[in-house]
Amino acid sequence: MMMFVKCPACGKYAEKEVPFRIGDKVSFAWQQVSMSARNTRIRITTKTGKITSVNNDSAVVRSRGKDYCLDKSCISPANEPSVLTVRMVGICQCADV
Repeated sequence: MMMFVKCPACGKYAEKEVPFRIGDKVSFAWQQVSMSARNTRIRITTKTGKITSVNNDSAVVRSRGKDYCLDKSCISPANEPSVLTVRMVGICQCADV
């Protein structure tokens, strides 16, 4: 799992590799698509849950009583900034972190 920590020198985010474990609280985006004859509706929501199982490239996350099988690249720690926030603020280029 890629975790972002704030650099004390520049204030931007630096990446840090941390393994997922069962019981970790994570967040993920969930997309639902509904189609009709007239239009297509896409709904994207952010959900939080706890990891109940970890495999090589995927993890099962339980959120509000429902299990979601997700790729590890799609989940992040619940208290971390989103990838969009990191891209807006910028990635640290310092050698200190």
